[in-house]
Amino acid sequence: MNAIDCARVRPRPWHFLLASSALIAAAAGWAWSDRCGEWTATAPRLVASGGGAGELRAGAARAALAPPFPIVVAGYAPPRPEASSAARSLQARALVLEAGNVKVAILSVDLLTVPADVANRVRERVEDLGLSELWLAATHAHSSFGGYDARAVSEIAGTGAFRVEARAAVVEACVRALRSAARAVRPAELEVGEAERPELSRARTGASVDPRITRVRVRAPDAPPIAEMWLLAAHPTLAPRERDALSPDYPGWVEGDDAPVTLVLQGAVGNAAAVAPDGSAEASERFAGAVRGAFHSLSIARVDPVAIAFSRVVFGLPRPDARRLVPAIARGPAENLLCGSAERTAVISVLRLGPLTWIALPLEPTADAARAIEAATGARPIALVGGYLGYVDGAKAVSEGGGESRRQYFGPQLLEAIERAGSLATSALGRR
Repeated sequence: MNAIDCARVRPRPWHFLLASSALIAAAAGWAWSDRCGEWTATAPRLVASGGGAGELRAGAARAALAPPFPIVVAGYAPPRPEASSAARSLQARALVLEAGNVKVAILSVDLLTVPADVANRVRERVEDLGLSELWLAATHAHSSFGGYDARAVSEIAGTGAFRVEARAAVVEACVRALRSAARAVRPAELEVGEAERPELSRARTGASVDPRITRVRVRAPDAPPIAEMWLLAAHPTLAPRERDALSPDYPGWVEGDDAPVTLVLQGAVGNAAAVAPDGSAEASERFAGAVRGAFHSLSIARVDPVAIAFSRVVFGLPRPDARRLVPAIARGPAENLLCGSAERTAVISVLRLGPLTWIALPLEPTADAARAIEAATGARPIALVGGYLGYVDGAKAVSEGGGESRRQYFGPQLLEAIERAGSLATSALGRR
């Protein structure tokens, strides 16, 4: 082939420009095409309920998580550090409660979230325990390990690249804690107290946070406590973000070496920032001391007799809506990503334990959203239970695109859907 022939076949710059433009157009068309399909939110449906009264029996246990080091640190957007050790052991803590023919379990694990996939795997592994209801809650530590959530949106937004062994480590610890707690069940007494401690948290958006703290102590008669449950609203974001050692943040530091099993549950945590004592690396440990002091000083009273009741409802989620999450130009691709990762239905559960009525939500409610849910249902929201669907903010914040609604994955109908499902659940509870 001569020089003239070579010149004829040599690619011109505009060939590359044309090919690149075509590829970009094709990619844009693919990204912007609506792949969510038809999205119909189904009506709420009661799937389980039960109740029991009489002698209370309880057991509690801990099980250490064994992260597959080195492992990504969850909790923030990329880039994320990788940890090769833990500053303090990460734990799964389980409490099993029985009254009459009802047996419920509440488990708290030192993680950012407990996705529905993980919760379902744990449930399958403990079916033989005969649990009527099982709540798996995350403490929401932003310095624990990730890699356990296979959904693309979670990998991008907070937990890092999925690893089968990371998910297995979470499931194993939860199962061991539940089985050990079930084996330890014995006659018990229930003590409950509630107060307001506004000094523990501040509003990072919105006008206010929920200042209530609730202490539940379970003890064997005339014996040391079996377990405690502490409910508050304060984001565990006190451990330094850039670190090579995992940390459970303050929920994992409140429990002393000789303390009973202590489950930390988050309430209306969506807009509640913990009030850090200082900016040091020990802020989480220092705040844990403040939390410990607040709960230990809270007076509690015995509940007798003890009744336990629960109900569980499945409801349809509204269509994912990225208009508050990303600029308009990226809305289409963002919604496609959400649709590819999001469940179309969710489960909420209501639990009545003596004088307490709690509603478990698989997301982070703000104080405004929690007030609306509590007004509609009569139940106090418990966040981050049995799944993770992002945030839910109050109606005003959503309509204005402000507050924590900028982190809400689903449309403005989400709060109303939760209220309807919660009302059905609590009405079923009332018939027990």
